[in-house]
Amino acid sequence: MKSTNTTQWFPPSQLAFYFDQGAWSRGTTLYLQDQVLSSQLSPDGDGWRLQGQVQGNDAQPYSVNAELRVSAGGNLSEWRSGCTCPVGRYCKHGAALGILASMQGLALQKEWGPEGPTPEVLERRSQMEKERALSHAEYQVRDWLNRLENANGPAAFTLPGSTHDQFVYSLSVVQTAYKPVFHLAVKRAAQKRSGEWGKAKKLSSEPSAHDPIWQTSCPLDRDIFDLLKACPAASSFSSYGFQGEVKLHGMPGQLLLQLCSQTGRLVSDEGIPLRWQDAPETLVGTWREIKSEDHQPDGWQLSMQPQRPGVVFGLNQPPFFMDTAQGLCGPLDTQGLSANELQVLTNSPVLPESVAFKFQNQLLERLGPVPLPPVIQKMPEIRGVKPRAVLDIAPVHPAERVVQGLFVGELTFDYDGQRGFWSGTQNRVLIGQGSQARLLLRDLPSERKAWDALAALGLETFDANRLVLPP
Repeated sequence: MKSTNTTQWFPPSQLAFYFDQGAWSRGTTLYLQDQVLSSQLSPDGDGWRLQGQVQGNDAQPYSVNAELRVSAGGNLSEWRSGCTCPVGRYCKHGAALGILASMQGLALQKEWGPEGPTPEVLERRSQMEKERALSHAEYQVRDWLNRLENANGPAAFTLPGSTHDQFVYSLSVVQTAYKPVFHLAVKRAAQKRSGEWGKAKKLSSEPSAHDPIWQTSCPLDRDIFDLLKACPAASSFSSYGFQGEVKLHGMPGQLLLQLCSQTGRLVSDEGIPLRWQDAPETLVGTWREIKSEDHQPDGWQLSMQPQRPGVVFGLNQPPFFMDTAQGLCGPLDTQGLSANELQVLTNSPVLPESVAFKFQNQLLERLGPVPLPPVIQKMPEIRGVKPRAVLDIAPVHPAERVVQGLFVGELTFDYDGQRGFWSGTQNRVLIGQGSQARLLLRDLPSERKAWDALAALGLETFDANRLVLPP
């Protein structure tokens, strides 16, 4: 599928901007190796739609769909591509198809008349597709026969009883920038007859295609190596084009961890086998008492930990957990807290009792699903009380009646004699002062119902809890 015509539709260098270095390099190799099996270009609004089949690591080729815009001067102004491969977007297969479009796009456009391709073009295109499919089938059969011929032959010289190295994927939690983060490292190790792994060695560079380790690998391993390039490197000293250890980040990071689990060779940094679990582990906050030291007062410090003991977590995006006792890893349920909020919460200072009371209103507002310090939790609560909506009505000044109507109402809620109005949706509020202070757990659905009933009568919110009936 390579073009021998030097006339380009747009410079391939402009396409490289949309891909990371690894995907672009591998995509270029696929294009040069004639792995783009088919391509079809059709108008799409003020742009073009490009579809094609690109051979990857699996037996079946991947389908690539792309949308692009090219100016009249031959400059690429927009590119979006998706693929059926595990990476999904802006992968090496999309890069290979895009390079072909840059080199052969003008020729592909000539086949498109005012009413679409002519029957002759469609017939020629169909014949070309058949020839490519036949050529690809021939390649696969030849490769299959060669592998069958060498199936029982030694791949390399080995001593009797020796074992081959395999790829092993090691998951570890690293404390960086005041927060724990999971790293994934690719190593090589031999599996003992007992099922345990021997001493693993880190990979400083990607193994060559002739390395015997690839003969014991599976297609998932090549997909994993591709996904590694979509995650940020754990160190700035990784070699060019290869990252032996990465930080798990975004959708590629989660997919990477799931694929490693599917190989059966995902382990903790202590060598304990791990498998992916879809059910999330919940992260909860607990307060521990800190006794005074060096003239520092007693107090309470927040600790964010999973519910089950022994489980560690990393504040990646998204966050993950690892349970070496159960041999599990998976997503972490943060109860709606963001990674930035969790980073702050996990670095809580010690709160002396007097300080906790001083800032109790701010604690009530900002801790969200996290429990309050015990000194505040001991405060008497008003819980399980249905509020009574109270609307106090007063006349409107004659000069303002043209806009506001005849009266203005002030809405408050009475919780067993404790009356007030609280903005927002914070379900815990502090009412009263000193010995009369109470912790009110609001009934937000009942309050909302009162608001809806007043709105149904035609009243409109004027200011916070003030309502008017416009003329």
